[in-house]
Amino acid sequence: MTNQGATGPQLYVPGRGRCAKCGFELNSVILNVIDGSAVAGNTIGEKCPNDGAPLWRVSYEDAYRELFEHSEKPFVIMAIVDRLREEEGATVAFCCDNPDFNGLPNCCVIYNGSATDWQDEHFRADSLIECLELAEARKRGRE
Repeated sequence: MTNQGATGPQLYVPGRGRCAKCGFELNSVILNVIDGSAVAGNTIGEKCPNDGAPLWRVSYEDAYRELFEHSEKPFVIMAIVDRLREEEGATVAFCCDNPDFNGLPNCCVIYNGSATDWQDEHFRADSLIECLELAEARKRGRE
């Protein structure tokens, strides 16, 4: 499936659609009962089951970009943790995500090092990377 885009032909992931409004993704799969095989469907439906907005086809370029962003995240997290822990005796602890929808930040990291006078200090934000960046900024501010 191709479509002429601004930079050339666009290739779309077969059977994959995304809601233009809420981001819901639908993967259309055809199951063959006789031999048990499964193949991508060639239709994705017209409307999102959540809000009725149109489903747009997903290009391979967008799919690979998202995959790269998600696969890069663990390496970014570990690099920041390594920088925080490079001082002998410094510790980094991860708290469980906030399960409530109460307006409080979702993530929390506890950092203990010379920048915190060897006391546990909590860094809260909406993502783990943001928490770690706050802790790292605190450490850099005391160096």
